[in-house]
Amino acid sequence: MLAFLSPYASGPHLISAILLYRVIYYFVPLFLACALLGAHEILNRRAVLGRFTSVLRNLSPVIPSVFAISTMAGGAILLFSGATPPAHNRITLLQGLVPLPMVEFSHFLASLVGVLLLFLGRALQRRVDAAYWLTSVLLAAGAVLSLLKGLDYEEAVVLGGMLVALIPCHREFRRRSSLLAPRLGWSWAGAIAVIAGSTLWLVLFAHKHVEYSSELWWQFAFSEGAPRSLRASVGAGVLLAGLALAKLLRPASVIPDNASPDLEKAGQALALSDNTNALLALLGDKRFLFHDEHPGFVMYGLSGRCAVAMGDPVGDLDTARDLVWDFRDLCDRAGLMPVFYQVRPETLHLYADIGLSLAKFGEEAMIDLRTWSLDGASNKNERNLLHRMERDAVVFEIVERDAVPALLAELREVSDEWLRAKNGREKAFSLGYFDRDYLCRFRHALLRRNGRIVAFANMFESGDGTELSVDLMRHRADAPDGAMEALFLYLMKWGAHAGFVRFNLGMAPLSGIEGGQTAPFWNRLASMIYEHGGRFYNFQGLRLYKEKFHPRWEPRYIASPGGITMAQVLAAIATLVNRGVTGTVMK
Repeated sequence: MLAFLSPYASGPHLISAILLYRVIYYFVPLFLACALLGAHEILNRRAVLGRFTSVLRNLSPVIPSVFAISTMAGGAILLFSGATPPAHNRITLLQGLVPLPMVEFSHFLASLVGVLLLFLGRALQRRVDAAYWLTSVLLAAGAVLSLLKGLDYEEAVVLGGMLVALIPCHREFRRRSSLLAPRLGWSWAGAIAVIAGSTLWLVLFAHKHVEYSSELWWQFAFSEGAPRSLRASVGAGVLLAGLALAKLLRPASVIPDNASPDLEKAGQALALSDNTNALLALLGDKRFLFHDEHPGFVMYGLSGRCAVAMGDPVGDLDTARDLVWDFRDLCDRAGLMPVFYQVRPETLHLYADIGLSLAKFGEEAMIDLRTWSLDGASNKNERNLLHRMERDAVVFEIVERDAVPALLAELREVSDEWLRAKNGREKAFSLGYFDRDYLCRFRHALLRRNGRIVAFANMFESGDGTELSVDLMRHRADAPDGAMEALFLYLMKWGAHAGFVRFNLGMAPLSGIEGGQTAPFWNRLASMIYEHGGRFYNFQGLRLYKEKFHPRWEPRYIASPGGITMAQVLAAIATLVNRGVTGTVMK
């Protein structure tokens, strides 16, 4: 066509017309046809895509870590590419397409983008929303800059592929957190330092044949790669040093002492909770970390170098995920070890996400009130116990909250008598203690004999009305044998009639932990303490007592940094529960 039409049109105009014709009449229809075919195939294979989506949901816990590592690798690619000279044939081709200032500016900017990607990896690992958007922008910019600085299409393809993979995963990065909030940590800072050092070595190695002089800084030419690498390395180094100083040299923050916790705000989350242990928030001995947008909080205490959260975060799963990361950030800024005490199996992945180790601490006894009954031969002893209580004129009673203040003096007598008989002291943190304000927040279950209170327990009722439990349980020395067991039975009957789904009998510490020779050290130690530590705490007796009610045992765990810090973690928990190292002072 060029040969026959050359008398009628110039070569460049003719080539442009031919190429434009091909684009309009071939490539555009082909693109539209592929789009329609793709849409048709997607609609016909929705079931397959559904399975793929479920696979992605299962991979949800590892997605942030994968993108954190890949983003750091993308930053390293840009830095290494900026440190090496471009391919001669590509820079020659680029010379006819792009002006020199754009090549110089793109080379410099690409190295800065590489540094930023190194630091964004940490924020991606922590699911920060702003990191997702900034990383997406920088990956797109890095792909374009790779082409403009030296037609490095391999880098552009890699960065573009990372961007395409990242875009559909926005739901995994929903935390509203500052990009500069979390500390880097020594492992992440070490990896960045290795990449920075490798980049510097690569600059020196790739351009070792170039004799350094001050004029190099001001040489601008397509064929001069050394000056570009030198300028880009200095720019990247300055940015790297600034970000490192901002992150690594920021002083550790001090956790404020919230002596007057916002229990009203905590109550908003408690009203939606399905876990009675969350009501320990009302005890008044804990600090709170609230979610910024949704009802939810972490309640925790400080002991030594540990910040110990009592139970799982209170709130729905997405809120809990945000709170776990927020708590980790809070501990990092304050230089503390994050610990979560008595967490449930269904939330373990949240703690694995933030790098904590998991150790089984014991089991919690749960009774399904929908199927629970005192009928049958296996419950003969329980029925006999209740009949004996009736013969002894023992009466079960539920006292409403507004009637509790009038009973506090008599309840105090029962509590003090029980403590003297047990030669014990008040506990805290994971257990309630006798406190006027605390007890007045709950209904109470009482056993009266001839009008006199012989046993009582404050009732824990979950906000959603599904779980029932008790916290502070006390009885007189002259209470009938089996009074507390009878109180449990009466409460379970009452709870089943009131529509509760389950009754929480509480923890059996260190039970259900396998301690074979191949088990981890903690499992073997816990099993040994459970079997032979009766002189310090009746672990087996507590398990056997609760076994009478035929519960379903659910495992509970400690999430902590693990390793050699486990002894320190256990000491911190014991200090919080015992209200001091040497015991507690009765309140």
